[in-house]
Amino acid sequence: MGEDGSYELSYDTGGYLDAEAEGGTLVLLDPGQQGSLAACRADTRFTETVYVNKLSKGRQVCVTTGTGHMGLVTVQGFSAEDSPSTYLTLDVTVWRNAVNSRSNS
Repeated sequence: MGEDGSYELSYDTGGYLDAEAEGGTLVLLDPGQQGSLAACRADTRFTETVYVNKLSKGRQVCVTTGTGHMGLVTVQGFSAEDSPSTYLTLDVTVWRNAVNSRSNS
């Protein structure tokens, strides 16, 4: 997720997702927990780093930016062990200005 040339979320090949921006946070939702705007607003288990070894297909991570946006990242897959590249495949939903908003999705 990018914001004005900087990044709110990055994947480090050292094996983790990282909240990059000032004031940015991540929340790793529990297995089977359905992510939504309401769930991301309510969960306060904030971290700046989520290690890939904690992720599996379908796991979701809430991203809150220092600029007031929220996102939901859903893991879709990983690079194969014999792949020359290391990557994650993700789906991302973004709610702009959701941190101060009162509306629910």
